[in-house]
Amino acid sequence: MKVSLRGEPDSGCRKNSHSQISDMLSATVATACFIAVGTHHALAQDGETIVLPTVDVETTQQRQPAAVTAAAKQEAAAASKRAAQRAAAASAKRQADAAAARAAALEAANQRAEAEARAAAEATAKAKEIARGNPYADPDAPFKSDRLANSRLPGSIADTPRTVTAIGKEVLEATGMTSVREIARTTPGISLGFGEGGNSFGDNIYIRGFKANNDLYIDGVRDSGISVHETFNTEQIEVIKGPAGTIGGRGTTGGALDIVSKKAKDVSFFEASSTVTSAKTKRATIDFNHAFNEQIQLRINALVQDGNVAGRDNVEDDRRGFAAAVTIKPTDQFTIEADVARTVINQTPDWGVPYVSDNGGPVPEFGVDRATFYGVVGRDYQDVTQTVGTIKTIYELTDSLKLTNTARYSHSINDYVLTAPSSLNTNGSDDINDWQVGLSFKSRYQVTDVFADVLELSGESTLGGVTHTYVAGLSYSDEKVNTRGYQNLQSEDYLPPAGQRGCTVSAVNPNPIAEGCWSGEAPVLGDSATITKVRTTSLYALDTIELSDQWLINGGVRVDFYDNKRSTDTTDLSRKDTLFNWNAGVTYKPWENTSLYAAIASSSNPSGQEIAAGGSFYGGLDDGGAILAPERNMSYEAGVKYQYNDHLLLTAALFHTVKSNAREDFDPDGRGGPLPTQYLDTMKYSMTGIEVGVSGNLTDRIALFGGAVFMDSNILESYDADNVGKDIANIAHQQFSLLGTYAYNEKLTLGARVTYAGGRKLGGPVANGNTLPDYTTLDLLATYKFSEHAELQFNVTNVTDATYYDAGYRSGSPFTYVAPGREFSLNLKAKF
Repeated sequence: MKVSLRGEPDSGCRKNSHSQISDMLSATVATACFIAVGTHHALAQDGETIVLPTVDVETTQQRQPAAVTAAAKQEAAAASKRAAQRAAAASAKRQADAAAARAAALEAANQRAEAEARAAAEATAKAKEIARGNPYADPDAPFKSDRLANSRLPGSIADTPRTVTAIGKEVLEATGMTSVREIARTTPGISLGFGEGGNSFGDNIYIRGFKANNDLYIDGVRDSGISVHETFNTEQIEVIKGPAGTIGGRGTTGGALDIVSKKAKDVSFFEASSTVTSAKTKRATIDFNHAFNEQIQLRINALVQDGNVAGRDNVEDDRRGFAAAVTIKPTDQFTIEADVARTVINQTPDWGVPYVSDNGGPVPEFGVDRATFYGVVGRDYQDVTQTVGTIKTIYELTDSLKLTNTARYSHSINDYVLTAPSSLNTNGSDDINDWQVGLSFKSRYQVTDVFADVLELSGESTLGGVTHTYVAGLSYSDEKVNTRGYQNLQSEDYLPPAGQRGCTVSAVNPNPIAEGCWSGEAPVLGDSATITKVRTTSLYALDTIELSDQWLINGGVRVDFYDNKRSTDTTDLSRKDTLFNWNAGVTYKPWENTSLYAAIASSSNPSGQEIAAGGSFYGGLDDGGAILAPERNMSYEAGVKYQYNDHLLLTAALFHTVKSNAREDFDPDGRGGPLPTQYLDTMKYSMTGIEVGVSGNLTDRIALFGGAVFMDSNILESYDADNVGKDIANIAHQQFSLLGTYAYNEKLTLGARVTYAGGRKLGGPVANGNTLPDYTTLDLLATYKFSEHAELQFNVTNVTDATYYDAGYRSGSPFTYVAPGREFSLNLKAKF
């Protein structure tokens, strides 16, 4: 259809005509749509397309002016440009946002990597710190040991029904203690004894009032004879209190002291330490551990010390040490631990100062300088060498059952010539410048060889509905001591060629060389030897039964077949004994952090058990002692152990120990008379006391270690009725020691230790009226950590420079050991 407008007048209304035509066209189209829908309503279903008829329309439109078209194009171009700009800006923003997101993701990844690296470094540092530390201690509270290395006392210390003092390497390092003698000075329940009656001069100690010279162990194996023990290769010192016959065998009346040596570990580390002191001591140690892989680890420790003793003139203390330990694990079930340690100690033997008889006291109490040395400078010496080699094999039969064998060989030499200020003559004067001292010379060359082998089966099992933790063992030891003395230096009193008794010097300015006590001749070793051989075969079994979460019981039995032989140029003596000992205990845990316990234990001291001693009074084997019955010891103990928090253990115990068949000597006509001294086994005495202890962290900043003991001794039976009711001599009945440290911040730690020991009555074993005064000492320490690799420690021992005494001889005019004076020390430690 065509519509023509040709007949309409051509006027200015052309635009209106176009509008009318447009309106008519729209109406026409709408009408067509309406007609189509009405006509095809049957086909206009939902979803179908309606096709409209084609309409051809011819129109005419006036052309727009050129200016209008150009403006429109410019506007369109501008709009297009703006749109392009907006698009470009949006694109740039998107790219910037993407870049920022990538940068943020990269930063987050870097932060995570840095955090992981820091965490790994901290974990490595923590692992090294733990590896360097005591493996038996709480890693977060190293003053607190959680368990013992001794296989015969499994489980936690908190659940062990007896008193145990575990002194970890962290305590040793904090206090600067480097020897057993220093440990004995500051540990409640331990007293230093005297090297008397032929005993070698070395680590002579008492535990809970009973002699323990031969009750020292290294890694659970007895260290026979008397030696001098260093701590450079020590992980932990374990002092087991009370009779320990089922644990340690013969002796162990008051307990036993076990030195736990360092073993190879599965984390590599290196530590070096250098110390200088005001006494001009220089000391350096290294501790190197390398883990080659999971199967092989090696550890090396070494020591060099050139030392002097603070507060004593002319007393040197030089030491050298080397130790190597290797762990090899060929399979998951089989492990080999081998180690060897050698120490060489060259020192001046110091037997102290003389004593004014009739309970007058040591001469420093009267004004004589405490530093006065009565030995022969240039001649007196003590050289101690010891080599110990051990091979331990462990085979894990199952996850809960293992077989262990420990083989040990040790060789030691204790060689010395010394001077004892054995008598004092005041010449009736109160002026110390008039006093004279009689010197006696002593000497020994002692060689000790020991082979020991311990086979143990240990594990856990369930029997009768309860859990058993048990160990059964077979041990064998062969101990040999060869003892000789130097000519004219073998007896207690020196007999110079002129025949006079002893050598006399001034009490104030002694000069033995000027007085003719020594003219420079070298000591000549004598030909006569005393050879002691002890063979012991032992069977033992111990079991801890966990009846429930609250109740544990334990018990043990041990049989020792003891064979002792001693020969000289003129005598052959022997003694055989079968020793049966046992222990039993019960532990009740009313709360998870509290253990109440009661225990009973026994031990035996056969004649001659002190294999380095001379006469039977001192524990050696002689004509009189060969017929004496073994001493029998029984101990009863009840106590409580309380975990104040996860890192602090408090302990308290009551104990009562009785010794029967104890040695005592009897001189029918007094000392020096023609009739021989008689040695008897007729004495009986007891030691009763209370002991408390603390170890660990009171707070995150405060650490504590120490304890106290209060004892009462009583002679119950004796051949001499006048002895009944008297005290036992040579021990401190009251002792207290407390070490405390405060971590001021992460770098600085401050600390102090207070030690007290009550006065001691001298004699043997009955008090003879002479005494040593009580004493209190104060030590200070400060540690500053520059970084995780370096720290500096400053110590002051005996801050007040108190004059106190370690021990005194049992005679009426005893010579007395003087303890060290004040000493400042500076220690620099590097860790990697």
